[in-house]
Amino acid sequence: MRLSGAIPRYDRQMAANGRSAHTRAAYLRDLRAFSRWVVQDPDLSTITPDHLARFLTSDMVLCTPDGEPRAAISLNRTKSALRSFFAFCVESGFIRENPARLIRSSPARAKEPSTLEPGEIERIRAVLAEKTGDLADRDRLIFELLLGTGIRLGSLVGLNRGDVDLETGILNIRSKGGGLTRPP
Repeated sequence: MRLSGAIPRYDRQMAANGRSAHTRAAYLRDLRAFSRWVVQDPDLSTITPDHLARFLTSDMVLCTPDGEPRAAISLNRTKSALRSFFAFCVESGFIRENPARLIRSSPARAKEPSTLEPGEIERIRAVLAEKTGDLADRDRLIFELLLGTGIRLGSLVGLNRGDVDLETGILNIRSKGGGLTRPP
């Protein structure tokens, strides 16, 4: 099996496994970068841990297109893409041994969350207060819910009426990946 033939099969499997479109797109970008780096379309069985180590230490991986160093979290995503892809190749029977078996993620600091300044919050509230109607009520509720709970936007969008219990004041939130998070 050639690298170019395995990548679309891997993408189809990621879709079948319910991976998000964003994860799939990011992993495919990383795998296509590897494919460009190796130049010719190699047979998967010829790819070694050394090939992957040389790719991971190349400027193509370590630097952004404008030459700046890539963040550790981006490098870890590339490593995850390679580990996941080659594990898929082994499990699919395309290769016997996983060349990504030696790849480890690097420690990465979590990104500091950005927050609104008090003045920004008041300006948004003032704009929302000027609007009237059902959609305006919805928008105010969304803003206050985001502001008051810190809920992820994706989790907010996934809320259903049954997730809100006004009597107890409990909101059942779906976490990233779709699992239901219940308060303690």
